[in-house]
Order: sequence, then structure tokens, then C-alpha cells
Amino acid sequence: MQNKLEEAGEYLKEGEFEKAKEIFSTLLDKDPENPDLICGYFVSSYWDNRIELIFNSKEGKERAVRIVLLFDEFEEEVRKRKIYKNIFFLNVTECVLGEASSQFRRAYQREGMIGLEPVHLIQLTKCLMKTGDYKNAKEILDYSKNFQ
Repeated sequence: MQNKLEEAGEYLKEGEFEKAKEIFSTLLDKDPENPDLICGYFVSSYWDNRIELIFNSKEGKERAVRIVLLFDEFEEEVRKRKIYKNIFFLNVTECVLGEASSQFRRAYQREGMIGLEPVHLIQLTKCLMKTGDYKNAKEILDYSKNFQ
């Protein structure tokens, strides 16, 4: 079972939510009360059901904003359902917000700072902080002081 959990965790890190969901579903059949499996299944299902919304968004700022909004909804749903947060939750957070950060960077590369409003810089900073990238979050905050 440990090998399957590690495999599912890797799939979550890579954004392969459907594959992770299949593993968690199989494991839940054997141990339906396991909070780690419940969390893994929930997070993989949640994002598997939203991946099309993400990819239907234009790359760059539009996709980044969509991802951040979806992640905010995800966090609220986790709170409401009282989902036990574990490594699988962290894997998804890293994957999803890492993608949002990449999309904000892509927008910056294409449009420069003109394309990113202060609210987008705040969203980017939050993404970076939630994924533990404090160095880049600080750089964005320092840079954003130029807009005051």
C-alpha cells in the first residue's frame, strides 16, 4: 500500500489528478475510513473535475487568476468538509499554486508590469508564500512597492 500512496503522491505533484484518483479509489475500497485516503481522493477528484476549466483559460494572467480563484474555492471546500490536511493536500497545493505562479510569470514575460495589476502581484505573492517560496514572495513585495 505504501508504494501506491507514494505513486499517487507523485501523480498529484505532477498534476496527474485522474491517475491519483484511481489509486485512491482502489485503496479506499480496502480501507474506507482512512483519513489520508479520504483526503487524497477528495483533492485528486476536486482538481480532476476542474482541470478542463483551467486549460480552457488563456495562458498567462487569465489562467493564473482562474487557478487562484479555484484554489480559494478549494480551500473553502476543504474547511467546510473538515478534510484532514496531509501530504496529499500539500502536494496539490504545490502543484496548483506552482502552476498559478508560472502563469503569472508568463504574463509578466509577455506583457511586462503593465499587464499585471497590483491585485495580481498580491495573488502571486500569496501563491509563493503558500508553496514556501518566501524568497521570491519577498522580491515581489519589494518590487510592488514601486507601484504605491
